[in-house]
Amino acid sequence: MNDKEILEKAEEIKKEKAKAKKKAYKKEYNQNKAITKGLQFNKNTDKDIIEHINKLDQSFNSYIKELIRKDIKNHE
Repeated sequence: MNDKEILEKAEEIKKEKAKAKKKAYKKEYNQNKAITKGLQFNKNTDKDIIEHINKLDQSFNSYIKELIRKDIKNHE
């Protein structure tokens, strides 16, 4: 193995370690600070909803949160 190959291998290992560290951090963060609620849409009966979602200018996640916060305000 020449010097160039050694440096490339070291860089590859460094990237893999960083990736693993990031994955572990994200997993711990999600376990401690986040919850996930899933939604399922029927392609036949929910076509209108699916089409609307696909046209959004914001992420689906942000859109749902915005709707929920509006609903909360309406019920206060």
